[in-house]
Amino acid sequence: MRKLDLQPRQTNVWKRWIRDCERETRALCEATEQGSDWPLKDLYKRKSIRKTYFFNQEAPFYGKCAYCEAPVADYQHGDVDHFRPKAGVTDEHDRPVPHPGYYWLAYDWRNLLPTCTRCNQPAENGGQKIGKHMRFPVEGSHALRPAEVASEKPLLIHPGSDRPEDDPARHLRVNAMTGLMAHTSERGRLCIEIFGLNLRGQLVEDRKRAATEARSLLTRIVFQPGGDDEAVEKLREIKAGKRPFTMAQLAVLEEVEARLRPAFEA
Repeated sequence: MRKLDLQPRQTNVWKRWIRDCERETRALCEATEQGSDWPLKDLYKRKSIRKTYFFNQEAPFYGKCAYCEAPVADYQHGDVDHFRPKAGVTDEHDRPVPHPGYYWLAYDWRNLLPTCTRCNQPAENGGQKIGKHMRFPVEGSHALRPAEVASEKPLLIHPGSDRPEDDPARHLRVNAMTGLMAHTSERGRLCIEIFGLNLRGQLVEDRKRAATEARSLLTRIVFQPGGDDEAVEKLREIKAGKRPFTMAQLAVLEEVEARLRPAFEA
């Protein structure tokens, strides 16, 4: 998981979608306040927005799952996840919580993230439940109305949050040799468990392979006579989060930097 810079688009397709989402949100909230049913629509994952925003190969998601960094755009259909679940909530163990769901955020683009099906859909792996689905553990109480969201304390990490305390790098680490994730906080632990970040064997191997690639790039840069522009460009892409599993690759770069720093500070 890498920190994401989420910014609204300026295209006509985007602006039209936002207008439609705002209109549908008003109708949904008015109906709910009056005690009426108002069906949730698939507007939040409109095909044109899936293609140009959520599963586009460019920023901010680069075709990757927002939670595990696995490539999605080229390999699977992918899901558009509601970080705060839209229609019902369960706790970290997937037990129901008395909550109607964050229906007022059902069409809010800041609450929507592209994910792989393994991170989002409920399943079992080794006898342990994985997949976020409606799970949304918090510290304290869940927000029951819009005004309470700002003070709510989610225990899962939104990689697109602009709050410093939500930076995934504060909560998660990758062992570049094994590909396994480690946590430095309770929030990191829950992300590892709920998304199954260490239980999905292929995912662990992919992180390990990505770390090996980063080492190879560094070797090419150091030993290639005259430099290696292609390797340098790939390292820039890693730093920018453009490639799959860049948290594992950054772990390699940070390890090398830590080893070299004393030599330059002497």
